[in-house]
Amino acid sequence: MNDIFDSTIGPGTKGYPLTQAPRRLSEIGAAGWNVLAGDLPLPLAVIKRQALTHNLAWMQAYAKGQGIDLAPHGKTTMSPQLFKRQLDAGAWGLSFATVTQLAIGVAAGARRCIMPACASRSSSTRWRSSR
Repeated sequence: MNDIFDSTIGPGTKGYPLTQAPRRLSEIGAAGWNVLAGDLPLPLAVIKRQALTHNLAWMQAYAKGQGIDLAPHGKTTMSPQLFKRQLDAGAWGLSFATVTQLAIGVAAGARRCIMPACASRSSSTRWRSSR
C-alpha cells in the first residue's frame, strides 16, 4: 500500500528533470529543485500545500452546509495522494471513469466509489466483483 503513496518516478514522468536519476516521491522535496529557476521541465502543475488544505476544508464545509455528500472525480487529478487527502477531509467517496482509475482509487483507500455503467464490460465486472 505504501508504494502507491511513495512510488519511484524519474525521467519520462511529466515534469521530472530529464538529467536526474529516479527518486521516490518522498525524496523529491529534498532535491531542492526550483520551478522558477528552470530546474523542472514545463508544463507542470504546482500545488501549494496551504491552498490545498484550505480548499479541501472549504469545499467539504460548503457541501455539508448544503446537505451534500461529496464524491470528487478521481480522474481529474489521478493522484492517490490527493484522493487520500479528499477522503481524510470528509469526502463520502470518489468517482472514476474507468476500471483502471477505480483500481488506483481503491489502492489509495477509497471504499465508496461511483463509476458509469459503460465501464461494466466483462473484464471490468470481474475485477469489481472480486473486490
